[in-house]
Amino acid sequence: MYIKNLAPFVIAAGMMTISGCGMFSSEGKDMVPAEYTLIESSENFEAEPYITVPPAEAMEIIKDNQSIVIVDVRPQEKFDAGHIPGAINIPVTEIVDKAESVFPDKNADILVYCGTGDKSQVAAIRLADMGYEHVIEMTGGLEFWKGDLVTTEEESNE
Repeated sequence: MYIKNLAPFVIAAGMMTISGCGMFSSEGKDMVPAEYTLIESSENFEAEPYITVPPAEAMEIIKDNQSIVIVDVRPQEKFDAGHIPGAINIPVTEIVDKAESVFPDKNADILVYCGTGDKSQVAAIRLADMGYEHVIEMTGGLEFWKGDLVTTEEESNE
């Protein structure tokens, strides 16, 4: 009976190890691709280079600020499958290269999000490091978003 009760935990641990979760690995940090590692510090950062808000608050910000730039930093195919209405897509791996041409105003209000909050945090740090003054990162990503989502096809038909 004792072994039977442990079976789900043993199976879950094995699946996490096989899937690369790294939960039981001391190498976890080394497993993250370089383009997603967090920047520890920067000379350009002030005390708080960007702010974080939960999805419910992000929804209110979007509703109250019609000029906000909403940036989905997921890969194009995930963006196409469903995103916050009005969002533009700049994958996190391209944010540094494309940001200044897409939104040249460094004082613009910019809300960044992704699927889970990991990539949007990297994007927020990079934008702040580039001198953007009003960057807002939606924590938790679309995983916790309760608002509407549209596909690229639906949005282009409107």
